[in-house]
Amino acid sequence: MRTLLPVNLGRNSYILSLFYSFLFLLALPLSAQDYESISDGDWENGNTWDCIGPDGPCNRNPFPSTRVTGTVTISHDVTYFSNSPIEIRNNGELFVNGSTFDNRSNLNINSGGSVELNNAILIIGPGVLNMDGELIATNSLIEKDGNYVNDGLSALFSSCVTITSGNFNNFGTVSGNGGVKVLSGNLNNNGTWSSDLLYYYSNNGSNLPGSISTLEEVDNACACALSNVGDTAPILTAETPTEFCEGDTLLPFSSYQGSTAPGGTAFTWSINPDPLVLGDHVAADQIPTAGTTYYGFFYDTDNNCASPVVTLNITVNPDATASAGE
Repeated sequence: MRTLLPVNLGRNSYILSLFYSFLFLLALPLSAQDYESISDGDWENGNTWDCIGPDGPCNRNPFPSTRVTGTVTISHDVTYFSNSPIEIRNNGELFVNGSTFDNRSNLNINSGGSVELNNAILIIGPGVLNMDGELIATNSLIEKDGNYVNDGLSALFSSCVTITSGNFNNFGTVSGNGGVKVLSGNLNNNGTWSSDLLYYYSNNGSNLPGSISTLEEVDNACACALSNVGDTAPILTAETPTEFCEGDTLLPFSSYQGSTAPGGTAFTWSINPDPLVLGDHVAADQIPTAGTTYYGFFYDTDNNCASPVVTLNITVNPDATASAGE
């Protein structure tokens, strides 16, 4: 009869235990740090960022990884110089607010990842931008050197995309009311494309709604992307009269301004319904001439952009009693 001898498994059990522990740690989800810019600077410079996370205030990771799994908020002008592309992974978020993010490399947005731009400029270097997640831009400009492949959602609210070199290929959804310019390539739509979007391409286009716009038309629309003029005409003061008796003192244009101009704009008057004809603008302290139609609007000098107009008509009638404006 054979007798089984005892085997010492102590060392082997210890090694197996370490191995399984290592596998367990690899399986655990990684807790991501969230970063917020505190000054203009380089993406890979800790002085550009403040952050919170499981490792304390940037103790081990003073700047965001190129593989974004948490939230990165840029409110200053930030530049990324390295070659590795920035990848917005599942649950990763990149916010750019009122600033410029100049990414000299490429950008990829994975499914479940998102990029949101608000009054921002996003510049993306050479390579193919693979958009499988969401890009939502409001009053913003996006410039891409290389192909833009949209398999997710690109929402452009008063925003514009310019492809300086390469093609724009849509297999997902492009929505909003901005514009897309392809300066040296093709614009191909094999998904959903908003009929409110202006578009221009230098070479060929396919499956796009409506008709191609001129480059100038798209440029004019894009000029307003970073402006605060808005999509609504200003209002006139209800208590200021627009009808006068002969001999009454007429009031200056400024007396009729019932809206406060948004930042970077001025309440402006013109004798021309086209607010961009600068030679027809009139000063707010001038007195309107009875019988002439005037147009009031918010005007942004820096971007040469204007809001819709409101109409003002002044009447002088010897038989009329002064009354409130419209």
